Amino acid sequence: MRKHLLLIIVALSPVIAFAQNDTLVKLFRKVQFHKKDIQLANNILDFKEITIKDNPTNYHLKKGSFGVADSICLEVNSTNQIIAFRFFYNYEPEFSNDTAYIHELHKYQKIIGSKGREFLYSSPQVTYKVTKWEEKQTAFELPLEENCLKKRKVKQLKQNQMLELEGLNEYNNSGALLGLDAVEHEELLGALKRMNPIQRMKVMNKLAGGVPASKGSRAEMEKHFHELPQHIKDGLLKGDLRLADTIIYSRKQVNSKTVKLFETQDVKEVGIRNISNAKLPKNQALLVSGIFLLAATAENMTSDKIIAAKYDKIEDYAAIANGEFTLKANKKIIMTDVDNAIFKTNNNHAVPIGYYKLANPRMIQDDILLEATVELGSLDGIDTAKTVLYVGLHGTITTP
Repeated sequence: MRKHLLLIIVALSPVIAFAQNDTLVKLFRKVQFHKKDIQLANNILDFKEITIKDNPTNYHLKKGSFGVADSICLEVNSTNQIIAFRFFYNYEPEFSNDTAYIHELHKYQKIIGSKGREFLYSSPQVTYKVTKWEEKQTAFELPLEENCLKKRKVKQLKQNQMLELEGLNEYNNSGALLGLDAVEHEELLGALKRMNPIQRMKVMNKLAGGVPASKGSRAEMEKHFHELPQHIKDGLLKGDLRLADTIIYSRKQVNSKTVKLFETQDVKEVGIRNISNAKLPKNQALLVSGIFLLAATAENMTSDKIIAAKYDKIEDYAAIANGEFTLKANKKIIMTDVDNAIFKTNNNHAVPIGYYKLANPRMIQDDILLEATVELGSLDGIDTAKTVLYVGLHGTITTP
């Protein structure tokens, strides 16, 4: 498993003097970048060709300037003197029974000739182990970065993932896809700080980039991003999945007082229903924004005649109009025992026939049981050999 290490070399004094017996100075004060030696106390302005300024006190090296570390940051003081090097590593140890931290610790203990001082750094946000070698002018630290957050609400902000967020600019509320919707300010800063400078810049640009305001069921879906399972969030971020308008529908014969419009034995068939086994396909989560309920009289119960029937308002079928509707997902109630009068749209020309707009849109996850049931108090006036019900769940769905 890939590990993350950080090596820090810090000047402890603003005025840096070299001591003959300061072995740490000899070993670590000077580093060669792109065939040029940089050492603590050098002026950062002398290295413009290989550095990029992040802010007044921090710089990072341009890609290719140093071939070992995955990212290198330089910290400067008010006079532009370099006062610290920070080397970030993505590291895979050679031996499975050896962590990256222990592997590197043994290596530097041998180089420096000292075990160093090991201690536990702790703050309200982070706790991690550090080994430190320190002399009068210089400190060298090896922190154990992996799993250092006590409350890692931002664990999905992995460096490799950040480079693949093709879908991030497409959505409002993209922070919810990243897991930042409920993250405190300090935790967000901590997550960004742990990225290398180039990745940090890309993520900040994407988070801050303007996205046109969404409308309708898409806007509702974006508000519910935090409810999506992680594999769908990842798919949206990487661009493998997109949002699309949809109606999940089914047609069923009214042959009893209980009509189950989605059943586990159902098979997808064009014009009859567009899902099988009463489940949404893998990677397809639906935000139900509204529901259609219509009825028709078919010549007979063959698929051709069911499809060819004219579906119209339920007001023409009094027993249906006076029934009740229930919608569940994974046994959890979305609507229960609701009077079918909500689907009577004769006097409402602002919506399509038989359409009810949900005041409380709900998410239906992929690959879970979907139940839509119409309960009738009476079958009077219903020709059970010919009457068909149509239900349509309208909204926004994730799709490849």
